[in-house]
Parts: sequence; structure tokens; C-alpha cells
Amino acid sequence: MIVCCVPRHGEKELVKNGFKDLEEAAPGIILQQMHIKRRIRRLQKKLGRRELRFCDSGAGKGLGSRHLLGLGLSGVGVDLLQTSCARNEENNREAIEAGRYAVFNDSFLDRDFGDDRFDVIFSCMVLAHLAPENVEAYFAKFREHLTDGGVLINLVPAGMQFWGIEDKLVGHFKRYSFECWREIAQRHGLEVRQLHGLTCPLSNMLLPISNAVNTRQDRDKLDLPLQERTELSGNRHVRFKHIYPWYFRIVLNEISLLPFDVLQRMFRNSRSSMVIYSELARPA
Repeated sequence: MIVCCVPRHGEKELVKNGFKDLEEAAPGIILQQMHIKRRIRRLQKKLGRRELRFCDSGAGKGLGSRHLLGLGLSGVGVDLLQTSCARNEENNREAIEAGRYAVFNDSFLDRDFGDDRFDVIFSCMVLAHLAPENVEAYFAKFREHLTDGGVLINLVPAGMQFWGIEDKLVGHFKRYSFECWREIAQRHGLEVRQLHGLTCPLSNMLLPISNAVNTRQDRDKLDLPLQERTELSGNRHVRFKHIYPWYFRIVLNEISLLPFDVLQRMFRNSRSSMVIYSELARPA
């Protein structure tokens, strides 16, 4: 069961009657995690080892990193916002103390990784925040930090037809298409290992509810500058969007969502997908 509970940092306001609320346990996130788990295990099998090294670029509060760490990987997380890095350290304290993970409060575009190489360079809902020139800088930089057989894994919001309140709240520049990824791969000499639409049709069904919740609870952020909305996007606490009552674990888990995982595989090439998973590799 993949359910993320609230970390100690900021826990007080998210604990009611002695029960911890669930954090980042939305159905779409669980479906994404299920797909990532399959792909990472495939990569581990292909490379013949379990403990791959990763870089989580734009790690936010570290829940994506925690998922990768739970699959046996080790690595680093980089994020601009200091408070997000503090949450990341709390969420992944055990891995940090074991020497399997490190957190850097920095821009992943500016950070000097030296000769460090990664089997997986991962970003979740990050590239949509970058201006076009920074997207190009991202691939130009990280292409050189891949190990032989390593991959760039990106999850991005998909379909400009779905542009709405959440894109504005979190400071997105665009939503992506399958064609965008093929063009990026061609420009940077990368091999497309997989382009896979995710969360369709469940996210499409839940979109009106998501828009209503965002509008009611978070619309005041629309008045903030774009950069500030971007920095805050990895540390949001919208009720029934990022935070759920503890008893929702009964329905928010891999077992209950298995039928929708089957559906997201069936709809993997659909232009109605609201999330795209891309896996790009540097050719040998």
C-alpha cells in the first residue's frame, strides 16, 4: 500500500483526534507511483543491480525521493525552497542518517554536480514550471550526468486543453504533449524508452472536483508573483487535494486502485491523458 503520512515537521496542525492525516495520497499520485515502481524494477533488472543512484531535481518535500528510496535506490534531492528542503529532510531522515540520501537547497540548473553520475535523473511536475530556455538547459546539463544505461524520468502535466486553475496556482508555463517529448529527444540526442500517458480516465473524471477544491481553498495564491507560486508548489496543503483524512487510506491504496491502473495502461497512448511519463536515455 502506497500512502504517505504527514511528517513530524508541521505535524501539529495536521493531526486531529490523535490520527495523522494522509499527505500526497491523491488517487492520481498513487497511480503514478504504481507505474514508476514497474519501470524502476525493470531498470534494476536490466542493469543487474537494485541500488541504483538517483538525482531528484526539484524534489520539493521529498515524497518522490522517499518512494525511490523505498525501492532500494540511493541519491540526492535538490530544491530551491528552504522550507521544502526542511520537510524533505524530515520525510527522509532515516535514509539521510544511513548515508543513502542527501538534500541540497539549491537550483538544480545551477548546482555543480562535478563528476557525479546518476542511473536515474528524476523530476515530477517540474519541467512545466520552467521557461523554454531552461527546459533546454535542463536536458543539456543532465544528459551529461547519466551513467551508461541510465535514464531521465520526467512526469509532466499533459494536454493544453486541460489548462486551468491549478496550472495558474503553481506557476506552470505549459502542459506537454507526446510530440513535445519526441522533439526534445531529437534535439538532445536522446533515445525514447517510453512515453506513457498516466491517470486516464480517473483524473479526467475527478478534474471538476479538483478545480473546485483548488478554487475554494487556494485561489489567493493567484495574486503572488509567478516565481513565488513556483517555489511554493512543492509544499501545498489543499484539503482533499494534497491532504486527506486518515481514514481515506481504506480507498486510497494500490489494491483499491488496481482497476484504474489497468485502465491507465489501456489509455497509455490517449491524448486525453492529463499526465505524461517520459523515459529518455543517452544512447551508448
